[in-house]
Amino acid sequence: MVRRGTVFSHAAFRYVDVMISAIVAAALVWFAVTVLNASGQRADPGVTVIMGGVGVAILGVALIVLVLVHAPRPGRRTRHRGGANAGRA
Repeated sequence: MVRRGTVFSHAAFRYVDVMISAIVAAALVWFAVTVLNASGQRADPGVTVIMGGVGVAILGVALIVLVLVHAPRPGRRTRHRGGANAGRA
């Protein structure tokens, strides 16, 4: 794993993918509950808006986890050698 430049094995990333999927599933269930609750909240729609905001926050957690897992690490060598400074000494 040191030669690959990573701390986690590929098997560990499968568990992270399961956790991301579970967070997204929880957000979808929360949105379903929000839709079902919206019909009874016609006099006070603020509750529905707050519940929708909580659902968006749950999806935000899933996005943060996804970005942190797939973000390039600082100091890690990549195969790409081109770029703006290619060929300069």
